[in-house]
This record gives sequence, C-alpha cells and structure tokens, in this order.
Amino acid sequence: MFTPDHTLRTLLHRTVEQAVRYGKTLVLVTPDELRLQPAFFVALGQAWREANASQQSEGHESMAMPRLRVDWCAPTSQGLGWRSLQNKWHTSRCERLLSRENLNDCVQLSQCLLIGKASQHPSTIVLGITNEATELPEWTTAVPMQR
Repeated sequence: MFTPDHTLRTLLHRTVEQAVRYGKTLVLVTPDELRLQPAFFVALGQAWREANASQQSEGHESMAMPRLRVDWCAPTSQGLGWRSLQNKWHTSRCERLLSRENLNDCVQLSQCLLIGKASQHPSTIVLGITNEATELPEWTTAVPMQR
C-alpha cells in the first residue's frame, strides 16, 4: 500500500479551494480505461485526515473535521447492465477498505450519475471523479489526469 504524497495533498488543497473560494466542485477526470483502486481512496483518506490534523494543530481545534464526499460518477450510458454492477461491486470494495482502515468517518464514497454541487456548509467538501465520457455541469472544475 502506498502513502499519501504531495500530489494527493495538492489535489485536496485545490478541492477545498474550489469549494470555498469559487463555489465549484473539483472533478478528477480519468482516462476511460483507468479504474481507481481501493488503495487510492485509502491514501486519499489518509491525506485528508493528515491535512485536517495539521489544521487543528495550528489552532483551529474548535472546528470539527469536515467530511470528504467523493462523488464517483458513471456516465448515463453506463447506468444499467453488467458495467453498472461491476462499478457497484468495485465501490463496495473501496468502502470496505476505507472502513477497515478507519477512514469512513472522514471519507464517504458516493456512486452517482451527476456530480454534486460544492456545499456551502463547511462540514462536507465534495470531490468528483469521472471518466472522459461524462458531461460535466457548470458548477464543476475539471482536472484531467495525464495518460
């Protein structure tokens, strides 16, 4: 298993910045052939927890740690059939590993058809993940992954 690195911390920093400053949801756009593995979500959760722990140690103890909601979106054309079942099974694998690593209190996976809007409430920050075939709503900022 890998540990959170500077890339994940930067991604999370930009996610929070987009939500708080611009009211937009940051969306990681992956190549169609890529499926993010459970270890990625564990590393993301660890980076989220570490980032929030450092905020609390800098004098923000009164604030509760916000939850990171990951809206994992499949295009509408993949909404039914075998591919949909595979996506649900893969999502449940990721959720089980997050639970096993005690990260489900700070990271929540949500399989969806439409990525959620950035919340005005600081208790939840939304990060979207989807592939290149998905049409994104206007309240999102796309970050394409390099091949």
